[in-house]
Amino acid sequence: MDHTIEKVVRHWGFGDAPNGYIPRKLDDLINELMQARLEIPQEYWGDAYIEVDEYDGTPKLIVAYDRPETPEETVARKASEREHWEGQIKEAHKRVAYCEAHLAIISDSPIAAVQEGGDNRRAA
Repeated sequence: MDHTIEKVVRHWGFGDAPNGYIPRKLDDLINELMQARLEIPQEYWGDAYIEVDEYDGTPKLIVAYDRPETPEETVARKASEREHWEGQIKEAHKRVAYCEAHLAIISDSPIAAVQEGGDNRRAA
């Protein structure tokens, strides 16, 4: 499966957006959009896009394009994914050990023996 990277060229919206608020004047916005297009490599112009959305009642505008992942990015992504899944396995082993320990505790108790049918006494 080929992986792509989204490259955001402009991001306007709320005050802490990288490019601040969306330009209010039409000419300013058009100039910004033209400048953003020039920052996109020409081979991706046809696939460039804008996203218009809202965040907490404030409009958000993004200019972006997708490009193929570089070999270096592929290596980094796979290493990150491997680290993530190894961590998941480690946490799962901890959880299994925790559950096994609790099963051992209740298996040694008189109540567990009654529930398993190994003792004729009634559990209180």
